[in-house]
Amino acid sequence: MKIEQITTITDEVFEQINTLMIALSASYQPDRATMKLLASSENSKLYILRKDKQIIGCYTLGYYVSPTGRKACLEDVVVHPDFRGLGLGKTLITHAINELSDSGVKQVLFTSKPSRIAANELYKSLGFTQKETNVYIMKFSS
Repeated sequence: MKIEQITTITDEVFEQINTLMIALSASYQPDRATMKLLASSENSKLYILRKDKQIIGCYTLGYYVSPTGRKACLEDVVVHPDFRGLGLGKTLITHAINELSDSGVKQVLFTSKPSRIAANELYKSLGFTQKETNVYIMKFSS
């Protein structure tokens, strides 16, 4: 198995990542233009975990600067349902931590639904702490 950064969205990559995103969120709407923007952005990095030619996991790192320093967001961490329970989530998160450790970011932020008990326990076991804050969302139509 190999983790690699994706900088080009081929048809095969697009279809396989869509399968993962639908497993993460049933409301996901595939959008090739957004995926291409993500892969080519200097502020975002898309990583995939492959087993042979099949993409079986992925995550995204987004970078930004605020008055309190350089930060990162960890987004869309997902392992294909057929490969869950094998420690691959830990592999992905550990890879993200290693990518961030020398990047100059002061902190990485991400969210996880409370109902994802195993995932939340994994994050805590890797040294993440739960931040006391409220998360708000406002959706815009495109």
